[in-house]
Amino acid sequence: MKLAWTLPFVLIPTAPAWAQGNSCATATPIAGPGSWGYWGSGITAQGEFSPGTDCEFFDGHIERYFQWTSTFDGNAQIDTLGATWDTQLAVYQGDGCNATCVDYDYATGSPIAPAYSNRSLMILPNVQVGDTFLVRVGSAPESHTPWIVLSISQNDDPCFFQSDDVFEGNDRFPDAAALPNGLHPDLWVSNLHPDFFQFCVDAGDTLTIDALFSHATGDLNLQLFGADPANEGNLGSYLGDSFSTTDNETVTWTNPHATNREVRLYVRVDNWQSGPDCNTYDLLVNGVGDCNITTTTFCDPMDANSTGLPTVATAIPQPGIGAGVRLEAAQGPPGQFGYWHVGTALTEPGLAIGEGRFCLSITNFNRYGRYNQAGNSMNSVGQFDAQGVFLNLVGTSQTGTGFDVPSEIPISFPFGVMRTVAPGQTWYYQLWHREANGQSNFTNGLAITY
Repeated sequence: MKLAWTLPFVLIPTAPAWAQGNSCATATPIAGPGSWGYWGSGITAQGEFSPGTDCEFFDGHIERYFQWTSTFDGNAQIDTLGATWDTQLAVYQGDGCNATCVDYDYATGSPIAPAYSNRSLMILPNVQVGDTFLVRVGSAPESHTPWIVLSISQNDDPCFFQSDDVFEGNDRFPDAAALPNGLHPDLWVSNLHPDFFQFCVDAGDTLTIDALFSHATGDLNLQLFGADPANEGNLGSYLGDSFSTTDNETVTWTNPHATNREVRLYVRVDNWQSGPDCNTYDLLVNGVGDCNITTTTFCDPMDANSTGLPTVATAIPQPGIGAGVRLEAAQGPPGQFGYWHVGTALTEPGLAIGEGRFCLSITNFNRYGRYNQAGNSMNSVGQFDAQGVFLNLVGTSQTGTGFDVPSEIPISFPFGVMRTVAPGQTWYYQLWHREANGQSNFTNGLAITY
């Protein structure tokens, strides 16, 4: 089943004649490929049918249950793409209330197509004739009565089961993967797995992106959007595109603003009605800026840690998130914990503490603070993995490593001065961490001018 880019015409019939099961014990029996529509009204769920936490539904949704029997061998596509309102979908192996969770999906069947916003889709591989599944459909209660459609079809498109590239997880606009300048080879995209990438473009600079691929294998299109972190559920302002019917595509954009801008590239397969559903490609990127963040190091290198190497701190521009920078640390002692500090000034060679040197100044009214405040964005506590990479343990990094620096500063200033990061300011950062021998150490310092 190919997905369409415009809202399809949906014939809304009268209320269905078949019984509608509203519990796992009264599931409506259905079989083979087909579509089953009903009005999404009724009593909201009072309990949670959860034979597996991965299949839990949102509270308060109106639910219908179907007991489906396969009449074909192959891959079964189960979706709610024909519904006129938000849905969620779960599939369980077996019969009735004894079934066990297989998979759950909400709003990821077609990540950005407006026609299918907040619909659901999943693929069950290698289904056999006679296999039975409990299918659970949930719809959000609304003031109007939406039309809900459950569709099941056979889909043996090999693109569904090809391996994605190293950036997988970037199927939605909010999950765009950041790319630097250079050639990024061996990327993969499909109808159900589009790609989103993010770039920072400095004021007056031009971003150029070339997608290199064979049109005969599958036509790809490029679209460029401005990023709006406050409205991540939608695409940003439209900045340009490339829609040719030949090999390769190129899109360019010059930043006309006085400040840097984050933009996001959308790569999709254009063969919605015919042709291959996936393709491989290379991206050649030029014009990515540093987002007006200047970073220098101090106390560099730091004294060696228990591995014999110094622990190294780096900063990565991250526009639109907190203060716009992510702090990373590497070459640390595996298994050891630590957190980041911030200060108003530096000092070299620093104050000897443990096996390293603390290089944030505490004289002449200079101050420092610690990012270890539990329960908010000013918590950077992490642990070095076996390769010495600092993993974030408290959910304050979108990548899982390092620390997304927030706008707030964990330093109490009198008279409300300098409580948040502001353009033109320079702040100084250093990671403290434990050592394997019971001592402690630090990374080199980072001076970041915003």
